[in-house]
Amino acid sequence: LIVIPTLAVPTVPLRQLFSSQPFARGALLLIGPEGDFTPEEVSQAVERGAQAVSLGPLTLRSETAALAALAILQYEMESRE
Repeated sequence: LIVIPTLAVPTVPLRQLFSSQPFARGALLLIGPEGDFTPEEVSQAVERGAQAVSLGPLTLRSETAALAALAILQYEMESRE
C-alpha cells in the first residue's frame, strides 16, 4: 500500500481507502514538503501505484501530517489483524 496525502489533486479520505483495499501488511507513506506536492509529483506517484488521500479538512504542517497519517495507518492496519 502506497499513500500520498495531498491537497494538490482530488483525494479520498485515508480511512475510506482501507474499505476498498485488500489487507495490507505494510505501507509506504509519502509526505510532501511545506506547501504540498505539485500536481505533477502526485501524478507521477499515482502512476507508480500510490493512492492520493486526504487526512481531513485541516491543512497540516509536514511533521504533523506524518504523525497523523502514521496514527491512522497504524490504527487501521492493526484493526484488520
